Amino acid sequence: MICFDKNNKILIMQIVDFLLLLLRYWCIILFLLYYIFLFYFYFYFMYFFNYLYL
Repeated sequence: MICFDKNNKILIMQIVDFLLLLLRYWCIILFLLYYIFLFYFYFYFMYFFNYLYL
């Protein structure tokens, strides 16, 4: 693994690109999940407080 030929280097570059792509999509997915979670709790609490006050 220490001495790289050209094919090994290309394979490692592809793996790194794949991991970076996955990381970028994980950031987007976590961002969307965070907002969905936030809106869900917001509506849930609004409903709950409306139920409480009525």
